Amino acid sequence: MRLERQARALARNPLGGLPAPDADFGIGPQPRSPGLSFKTLMRDYFVAVVPLDHALAKRDSVNFEELLKHSLVMTTSDTNERLIVDQAAQRLRRPIRPRFDLAHNFSVGRLVAVGLGLTIVPTTAIQSLGAEKLKIIDVKSPRIFRELGLMSRPNYRPSPSVQAFMAVLDGAVRVQAGRG
Repeated sequence: MRLERQARALARNPLGGLPAPDADFGIGPQPRSPGLSFKTLMRDYFVAVVPLDHALAKRDSVNFEELLKHSLVMTTSDTNERLIVDQAAQRLRRPIRPRFDLAHNFSVGRLVAVGLGLTIVPTTAIQSLGAEKLKIIDVKSPRIFRELGLMSRPNYRPSPSVQAFMAVLDGAVRVQAGRG
């Protein structure tokens, strides 16, 4: 339980709650804290995930607003991915009211797989859903994404080995994204 609370606190405030020697940099979504430097590595686009027998499973893409008409299974409102989905829904003046709010993507994936709703997650979260009998559908109009990158404390000076790691990571992300 203590470890889960710490993980959730870090998800809400990466690096911010750690004493200075515990972490020099982190990799993840752009933090809400203005006290961190952030270098974008990639855009992480959101997708809809539905059971294979769902009416939307025959489609390759769906409008975001259409998804809001269905029962939703989402992570809790204190997660980065949920915050981004909530903000997109607010821009449409359509607040999200999930059927289920769960702490872990694995649990979300299981409930979607048994037909209790659909979910909207970033592409990097698909594997964590842990269910094979799911259809992934691109979300269009509006396109929803989050920035993933390297974060550090202001004025952080990476060592030569960290600089080398960051260069390799940046190159790997560019190749993966087809930009290299």
